[in-house]
Amino acid sequence: MEVDCTVWRPMNSHGGVTLWETAGHRTFHVVEYARPSIRTAMARATGTTALRVRLVPLNSRGETWRAVGVTPNP
Repeated sequence: MEVDCTVWRPMNSHGGVTLWETAGHRTFHVVEYARPSIRTAMARATGTTALRVRLVPLNSRGETWRAVGVTPNP
């Protein structure tokens, strides 16, 4: 699933970040990253950073997500 979003809560000490979907009023709790570069990009993002994030659900961990892609969203 691709989501246009901003960071609602920045990355915490455990690597989790909460994203706010700009069009649908949903939040996504991202706790895993497919590559270190994705984790780095998410760690640098602030509440004013618009992103397009590709997410896959982590069914074994409740309502959490894995980021498998991220690009700036102008």
